[in-house]
Amino acid sequence: MPLRTPVVTSDPQRTILQAVVGGETDESIARRLGMSRRSVAEHVRRISERLGSNSRAQLGCLIGPAGGMRPEASGLLEA
Repeated sequence: MPLRTPVVTSDPQRTILQAVVGGETDESIARRLGMSRRSVAEHVRRISERLGSNSRAQLGCLIGPAGGMRPEASGLLEA
């Protein structure tokens, strides 16, 4: 079985992904992290692209509730 490259490789990306899965808006994530909303949206876009996700709901299905990993998504949040 080939090794999988982690999709989310930085702490901000992990934090953003977990917040998205938890239902936060880009605006609230941006305020909390001291980033612009556009920066958060770009992180979400890149993560979604890497996962092949077309929506925030799909990200939630891949990652699972509250940022917990589903078995088939193992390795996606590794540092």
